[in-house]
Amino acid sequence: MTSKPTVVVFTTQEVWSRYGHRLPVVDPQVHYVHSTDLGYLESSFGQVKGDIIYGMGGGQVVDTAKLVGERCGARVVAVPTILSVDAPLVRSVAVRVGDRVTYLESKAPDELIIFEDIILAAPPTYNAAGWGDVLSIYTATWDWRLGHERTGEPFQEEVAQAARELLETACPPDSPAGLQALLAALRREVELCAAVGNARPEEGSEHLFAYVIESRVPTDRKILHGELVGLGLWVMSDLQGQDRSYIAGLMDRVGLRWRPGELGIAQDVIAGVVRDLPAQAEAYQFPYCIAHELPRR
Repeated sequence: MTSKPTVVVFTTQEVWSRYGHRLPVVDPQVHYVHSTDLGYLESSFGQVKGDIIYGMGGGQVVDTAKLVGERCGARVVAVPTILSVDAPLVRSVAVRVGDRVTYLESKAPDELIIFEDIILAAPPTYNAAGWGDVLSIYTATWDWRLGHERTGEPFQEEVAQAARELLETACPPDSPAGLQALLAALRREVELCAAVGNARPEEGSEHLFAYVIESRVPTDRKILHGELVGLGLWVMSDLQGQDRSYIAGLMDRVGLRWRPGELGIAQDVIAGVVRDLPAQAEAYQFPYCIAHELPRR
């Protein structure tokens, strides 16, 4: 007689109370995720095991499901309730160690379940934040080319060009068609990164800026990863000498919050981050980018 598989769900209390009934599972073990801190994840979920693991919610619960699923060899099913990041599509997971974001290798979800009505019921700015990990291509490919010129790092022009073509697909994710356009762009971005074996096509100085400023924003302030990346796009594209009105137009087109006033971030905080970026680039062991060429102060 075949034993019944153990089903585990990682989610949040709010998501589970509203949408848990939509999952095709019976009597799962349900765990609520409250943080991406690695110590918290290990102490809270280090002993969790299952045959099938669902991550239902935003990026941090999907990443938790991936991390636990990789450890215990389970099948992982991602059920995003917002599309604010590319976590449901990638192998790596973002965790915090101290005040820094660190990426750990895990596994990509084995299955992705999209409930369009659930995702579209979220505040529009939540899904608009998902475009941050696509629009970041604007500054990331520039940094990638700079890294090639300065250090001889391999650079693939055709991949960079294919990535930049995704910028013009940007549209508000406020309808089924808009949601599918965002999902398609995220999938293609992930494919292009896989083709070169790293995140260079979409992760550059704008992400470094986001990682650093995140640690300087009060924890009780709800700012999404994609929104911080958007602010990074505005700041770093100017330092690169690119036309930042172009990327600002795309961010506005999709409804991404990125302006300091919208995010409640003071100009002196931004200036402090920019001032510290050269040292932070070394501390993060970040691939060569414009941050390495800023004056040290």
